Amino acid sequence: MAIGSAVAQAANGRRPAWTRGILAGALAAIPAGVLLGAVGPRGVAVPGVTGTAGTLAGWVAALVLGAAGGAVFGVLAERAGGYADALRARVILGITYGTALWFLLEHAVPLAAAATDSGGLGRPRLDAFPLAVLLVYGVVLALATRLPE
Repeated sequence: MAIGSAVAQAANGRRPAWTRGILAGALAAIPAGVLLGAVGPRGVAVPGVTGTAGTLAGWVAALVLGAAGGAVFGVLAERAGGYADALRARVILGITYGTALWFLLEHAVPLAAAATDSGGLGRPRLDAFPLAVLLVYGVVLALATRLPE
């Protein structure tokens, strides 16, 4: 999104898509984090996944990461144009986004870590639980970005 179009949207009383995405992403990170902590494997909770020590720091990191992902989703949803206006299409976009995030985190990150000798395993994991968490994140994100301003 160009700066000029963001200013024009703000002048029309409508927030730019990336700012709505930030708020929706932080909101979507809450149920995803609760699911991760409540149902996830023992010892896996928000602080462990984000690499922070302490529950408060873990939640802050999860909200920040959720907000960053929401900003990207907001821009993508805006670029989808009229397609993402319908509720069903928006939810499908959220499911697709959650699946893409899972693929990135489960496949690309371990391979990149191995390629840079940063201690990664170097092979993708095929764990369905992170997929479920990111699908919850994607669907809530899609619904939250559709809320009226």
